[in-house]
Amino acid sequence: MKLISRASVQWIGTLLVLFLHWILLVLHLSSFWSVDPQYSYGYVVPFMAAFFFWEKWKTLPSGSAVSGKRLPLMGAWLAALLLALAWLEHEATPDWSVLNWSFALSAVLYVLSLIAYWRGRPAAFRLLFPVLFILTAVPWPQRLELALIQGLMKGVAGAAAQVLACFGVPAMATGNIIWLRAGSVGIDEACSGVRGLQTALMVSLFLGELLRLRIPARFALICIGLVLTLFFNVVRTVTLVWIAYTRGFAAMEKWHDPAGLSVLSISLLLFYLVARLLRRPGTPDHGDKSAARLKPLPMPLVLGLSGWILFFIVGTEIWYRSHEAGVPGTRRLSIAWPGDVAAISKVSIPDSARRILLYDDAQCASWHDRNGLGWTFYSLIWNSGRTSTQSARIHRPENCFQGSGAILRKELNPTIAKTGGMPLVFRTYLFDWNGTTLHVFYLIWEDGNRDVVPTVLGQDWSGLSRLQRVWFGQRNLGQQTLEIVLSGATSDDEARTALQAELGKIVQIRS
Repeated sequence: MKLISRASVQWIGTLLVLFLHWILLVLHLSSFWSVDPQYSYGYVVPFMAAFFFWEKWKTLPSGSAVSGKRLPLMGAWLAALLLALAWLEHEATPDWSVLNWSFALSAVLYVLSLIAYWRGRPAAFRLLFPVLFILTAVPWPQRLELALIQGLMKGVAGAAAQVLACFGVPAMATGNIIWLRAGSVGIDEACSGVRGLQTALMVSLFLGELLRLRIPARFALICIGLVLTLFFNVVRTVTLVWIAYTRGFAAMEKWHDPAGLSVLSISLLLFYLVARLLRRPGTPDHGDKSAARLKPLPMPLVLGLSGWILFFIVGTEIWYRSHEAGVPGTRRLSIAWPGDVAAISKVSIPDSARRILLYDDAQCASWHDRNGLGWTFYSLIWNSGRTSTQSARIHRPENCFQGSGAILRKELNPTIAKTGGMPLVFRTYLFDWNGTTLHVFYLIWEDGNRDVVPTVLGQDWSGLSRLQRVWFGQRNLGQQTLEIVLSGATSDDEARTALQAELGKIVQIRS
């Protein structure tokens, strides 16, 4: 008895080869959405994209036979090759922004090429928006995000301080911090790192497509949305600082979430009202709804692409598992606080920061050495897992340290310090905090990293180093960060010399 027809198999295969790469991209991006609150909105983006795709698909014009199939077919196979390479690389370095965008753009090229081959280039052009919409949930490159977001956070702090001064509140902005007589309010807490900026861009694009706005109106909506986002961040910051000034910081904590939800609700309502105003009467529909009866993709193409998908997914798993079978024992940086100082104070990490960092263990302390230098030492550990790499790398000094009110002056050349004969390469920063110069040394260490040898400075996370991790079959390794803050040094050389002299006493590599 024939359980399933050839046509049904062909249709299942068509849907598989068309959308499986898209599903793989969503699975990859979801690891960011789950650990970085700034991109948590990403979970709704695939559903929005699917909604627009289906609405436009139903209204594709019926047409004659598709011509010019050779170029779209070549584009689909090229994109399939790039996607296989991205899938192999993502297992080793899932946090790499170059990989994220390569993966996303390859998936976009693949889907549009297959649609152009199947339904013609006009159909691919009409479906351009829902296919490209997923790009709104791809994490921005680190440098772009740092330059833009940190600059806006400082601007919000400065604007809020000026508004508060007009109402008689003595407030002063330093970096991302607003100082009051009784304490300080961090803009990271008051406006969530202006994370609404990316959300505003996504919502503006969504409303523009939902209401079928013309292109100029969509650009206007994006600009207005970004302005509204910054305005409401200032309003929220002013409100929370006012509460802290008049009723105390405990009251501000109680109002933190309600204020955020209220501002979000009002801003979304205004977004929609502005979008409605920009919509002209009589906006045309998407097109006719007379789509012809479709045939699935040819069986040879379905079998070829299906076989390729199976090959690179299974092959990638085999590659990494074969290397993991011979992984040496886990190597972790063991911390022992110095015994030749007067007093060591344990440093606690606030609960709000714990919820964001998602680390598994931490050792933090501060002290003054015999030369009078102040040390603050943070060691955070993420156990091995699918999101360990992203969790450890989205909270770097240039992001988080500025959120505490410090001002980044510049990033210095790396500092190399040895422990047990092993050279460790620290990224080195110069900050100013309330008139005090701080030298910050930062290192990410991976458990069981096999490319750290005496002749190679591993773990520098350059492009070549990331590619080496694929060759060594390294994935899901446990992560550990060291962040060492030195105050009181009169020069860069003094700070570096102090680190090089003391690191081996504090940090040891243990198996």
